This record gives sequence, C-alpha cells and structure tokens, in this order.
Amino acid sequence: PDVTVGLNIKLEYKNFDFTTFWYGSFGNENFNTTKYALMSGANNANVKKGLYDASWRIDNPTNSQPRLTSADKNSNFNRISSYYVEDASFVRCKNIQLGYTFNKGLFANNKLRVSLSAQNPFLFTKYSGLDPEVGGGILNAGIDWGTYPVARTYLVNMSLSF
Repeated sequence: PDVTVGLNIKLEYKNFDFTTFWYGSFGNENFNTTKYALMSGANNANVKKGLYDASWRIDNPTNSQPRLTSADKNSNFNRISSYYVEDASFVRCKNIQLGYTFNKGLFANNKLRVSLSAQNPFLFTKYSGLDPEVGGGILNAGIDWGTYPVARTYLVNMSLSF
C-alpha cells in the first residue's frame, strides 16, 4: 500500500461513552483469484452473479467482460493477466461502541455499565473480492486466495463493579 491510516475516537458526555476505531489502506492492489475462478464458466462451473449480462454477446457487443464459453479456446479468462488485478484500497470500521454507566447511588457502592458494540460493521471498498485485506506473507502478499472475510460481531455487554 501507498498509505495506511487509522482513526481512534473516544467521546464522553455525562454517563454516556462512545468509542470507535477506523483504519484504511490506499494504493494497494490484489490479484483476485476468486474472480479468476468464478468468471470463466470453463468446465461448466458456476459463475459469478450478473456475469451473463456483463459478458460480450452477438446481441450485446459493447459489454465489459469477454465472451462466456465452456471451451474458452482463446483463453480469455484462463490466462493470468492484469484483468484480475484490482484496486484493493479500503476503509474499515474495526470497532464501534456506545455505553452508559448508571449512577453509583442507584446501586449503593456498585457501578453498572451497559454497552452495545460491533466489530467490523462497515467496509468501504470497490474491490470485488471477498475482502480486500488479504493475508499472505512475503510470497503471497497481494494475492487473494479467497480467504474467508473478517466476521462481523455484535455484542451486548453488562458489567457490574463492586
């Protein structure tokens, strides 16, 4: 990536508290192997939704995708090429939390806090793969092998301090 940024915000007002963490990566590119696997239609395999409408046909020769065929004699889809390299820039909300702490007088000397939080609730990207934030390491950096995307998690929390 050319630039990686992060933003961490913590706000408090009376008994409310709010925290959020966002980060983004810009200028990175990924080789999208899921696009490679789900675009050709070779061997009568399933293809990505909407591919037929986007593919070249005699009745619609101005479409953006090559002609679909089970044989693919020209290897339109089966050649490794820049066709599968995509801009993988993204902005992700990693965590967001809203909480409320009840007054101490309500529970003697105890303190009750209730909060709602979400991990990975938002991802903004134009990348067509499952997740632009691919793992890898040195040899696989920038190659999206179809790794399962980061899960969204929603939590309700109640804590009582003595």
